[in-house]
Amino acid sequence: MKIGNNSPKRAGQGDSVTKAAKELYLVDSAGRARIEFHGPTMEPFLQDGDQLTLRPVAWGEIRVGDIITYRFEDKMPTCRIARKSARGILLKADNWPLYRAEVGPEDVLGVVTQRRRGTQLLSNDDWQWRFYSALIIWKWQVQRLKQRLRQLAGQ
Repeated sequence: MKIGNNSPKRAGQGDSVTKAAKELYLVDSAGRARIEFHGPTMEPFLQDGDQLTLRPVAWGEIRVGDIITYRFEDKMPTCRIARKSARGILLKADNWPLYRAEVGPEDVLGVVTQRRRGTQLLSNDDWQWRFYSALIIWKWQVQRLKQRLRQLAGQ
């Protein structure tokens, strides 16, 4: 399928076409989409070059600890859900302690259900995935408790 034409583009027009094409691929891919993960933000659980399988997710199905891909400008980052409210979700990166993003339901493109690294396949139903997610959430809770104790000690 060819997207666009050979006519001259206005500034920013190509970016919006590319973004729309990526999102349409995710939405119109028989309920599942594959993307390649890039960067160190989720190491060691997700590594540069891992192939991720996404599926569309209803807002009510999203849980703390899930890994989602979301819309941010012309990018589609992937992070873990740290907190959820009726208005939106707080996302954190496993490997970047200071990174935080807040997104609303309209920006969630899908939940990651599988990770393929070479010939190794890991599903979000596997105990290793669930254990690592629980470990990361526990780590965040300990960090938050330490921060709170430091605040109380300083008062």
